[in-house]
Amino acid sequence: MKILTSKAKTLEIQLVEPEVYMRGTLHRGYSSGQVRGVVKLQLSTQKRALSLKLTLVGTIQTNWATEGRVCREQMEVLRQEWSFDTTHRKNDIEFFPFQAVLPSTLPPSTTVRGGRVKYWLEAQLVRPRRWDTRVSRELLVLRVESPTSSVLSEGVYASGSFKGLFDYQLSCPHRTFGPGDQVPVRFQLTTKDAGVDIKMISALIKRTTTLRTIKNQLTKQKEGVVDINHRALNHPSRVDETIVLNPSCHKGIWNSQNFVSDTSESAHARAP
Repeated sequence: MKILTSKAKTLEIQLVEPEVYMRGTLHRGYSSGQVRGVVKLQLSTQKRALSLKLTLVGTIQTNWATEGRVCREQMEVLRQEWSFDTTHRKNDIEFFPFQAVLPSTLPPSTTVRGGRVKYWLEAQLVRPRRWDTRVSRELLVLRVESPTSSVLSEGVYASGSFKGLFDYQLSCPHRTFGPGDQVPVRFQLTTKDAGVDIKMISALIKRTTTLRTIKNQLTKQKEGVVDINHRALNHPSRVDETIVLNPSCHKGIWNSQNFVSDTSESAHARAP
């Protein structure tokens, strides 16, 4: 089993899973997640340790500009603490296990221009007549579709006519993709006017993030292109081509009590 660590000379946080996955669907809800690991203390038994504490924290931060100044709002969505008995240590190296169940309503980890959701663990060792030793490690919380979700088998299809110039059929085999997956977009185009040539097609994935703070009644939308691809055509009157996109971001939709963010990635295809 692979262990990921965050450590100082005498103190170390070890995690069993580098990421916590909450599986489910947006409409039916998600399952709770679990974080597991140990705190490793490397200290001679002849040296006293007054206390050893571990804290799991989750925060949401929003940033926005108003009247020429930048405002920030931060709220805590998760806090759990552990205290370990270090007075009866028998070895120079001791391991203190911990485990926590994360609520299914937690928003996933994300960082966008207008805000951030972050989770981390922090261990603190207190010793007499010495500075406290602190180490921390970030924890990723992600939401993924359940393997039985019908969304995984759904495709995307659109057809019609563009201003009487050409007919189009656009399709994508799936509606949901995971991190690192390629996204194929198929173009089927036929010109209706002899004077019209389609010389290039392009497809892009756009990420739209909606940030809303209930306390300040503020809503902002941020858009950005995740990936774009073009292709020149050799047969301008009739097209049957597939463009493959390689998005670098994962998809997530999440909610919290005072902060709501809907982050989605959608493929847009166009023919000039």
